[in-house]
Amino acid sequence: MFTIPLKEQLMIYGPAMINIEAEPVFPDEYHLLPALRAFMIPMMKKNNGIGLAAPQVGVFKQFFIMQTDEGYILDVVNPEITRMYGYERPGFEACLSLPPNGNGCMVARCDHVDIEHSTSKKALRTSKTFSYMDSRVAQHECDHLTGTFFVDRVHPRWREEVLKEFSTWKGLKNAAKYS
Repeated sequence: MFTIPLKEQLMIYGPAMINIEAEPVFPDEYHLLPALRAFMIPMMKKNNGIGLAAPQVGVFKQFFIMQTDEGYILDVVNPEITRMYGYERPGFEACLSLPPNGNGCMVARCDHVDIEHSTSKKALRTSKTFSYMDSRVAQHECDHLTGTFFVDRVHPRWREEVLKEFSTWKGLKNAAKYS
């Protein structure tokens, strides 16, 4: 059984998140998902995000939310990517857990992805096809559930640049704490 965090705080890139597999949401936990969703939506919006995975708020469960191209917020529980297809196109990606805001690079992702999943409202499995930007966001958020970050999918030079910017931000943030 998981608990909803008491404090609104995003986890940042580091050992507590890298390569950490999120556990499935179990049937006896579904009643907690509406509260988790309600906790995560303001954090995503406040940080100008279009997706947020539960591990990013310290809940290591297979759950994420995303704002679709149509503008509604979809919640995805226990996702399983069943098919990726179309062209693999580069597109800019950044991550709320890899600050500062806008720190990112081009990442190749498939145009379309089929995902079998549940929602927070019902445990019944359904399948949804995500296309273009929605496909990119869904793939990015599914990665978080395995402890994978977008920088794990790019050329080492780009990874190094993003992580250098993050390290600089982290150093500045820590310096401000102690001054």
